[in-house]
Amino acid sequence: MVLVSFLLVLAAAVTLVIGLLNSGLGLIYVSIACSVAAGVVLALAVVRSRPERGAATQVGTERLRALEEEEAPAVTVVPAKGRRGARAPEPEEAEEAEEAEESYRLPFSSW
Repeated sequence: MVLVSFLLVLAAAVTLVIGLLNSGLGLIYVSIACSVAAGVVLALAVVRSRPERGAATQVGTERLRALEEEEAPAVTVVPAKGRRGARAPEPEEAEEAEEAEESYRLPFSSW
C-alpha cells in the first residue's frame, strides 16, 4: 500500500513539472488527482494496520494478572559500614527514616 502511494506521489510530481513547463492545465489536474489518490491510499493503509482493540486489552489484562501473581521480593536490611555496635532499625523505624529522607530531597533529584 505504501509503495502504491509512493508511486502515485512520484507520478504527481512528474505530471506537475511537465504541466508547468508546457503550461498544460490538464496535466496539473492529473497531478492533483494523483496526490489525492495517494492520500486516500495512505489513509486506507493506516486504518487497516490498526490493531484490534479486543486483542490488545486481552493481552494487557493477562500481563497484569501475571504481575499480581508474582511474589513480592523479600527486603533485607543491612547495617551501614562504620557503625559498629549499631543495631539494625526495626521495620517501622526504617519506613519512618525513608519518609524523613524523602522529605529532604530536592525535586528532580532522581534525574
